[in-house]
Amino acid sequence: MAKTTYTSTMDSELWDKVQETAEAYGKTKKEIIETSLKAYFREQKRLEFEEGFKLAAKEMDLVEIAEMGMDDYSSQLKKY
Repeated sequence: MAKTTYTSTMDSELWDKVQETAEAYGKTKKEIIETSLKAYFREQKRLEFEEGFKLAAKEMDLVEIAEMGMDDYSSQLKKY
């Protein structure tokens, strides 16, 4: 993966936490920041999916299709 150099500032207390965590786990500060960002992006994607499922649950047509699919899946399992 290509690398990009980025320079920024952050709250001193947050930076101290990054340094403390890096030292505690034997990681670099870069690794802590990258891991944190990846976790943040995963959580944002999960929240997007959750919101989509909540909206879909309100759509009765989609609920009926899902229920039909589950009934079909159940009948397929009974064959075995």
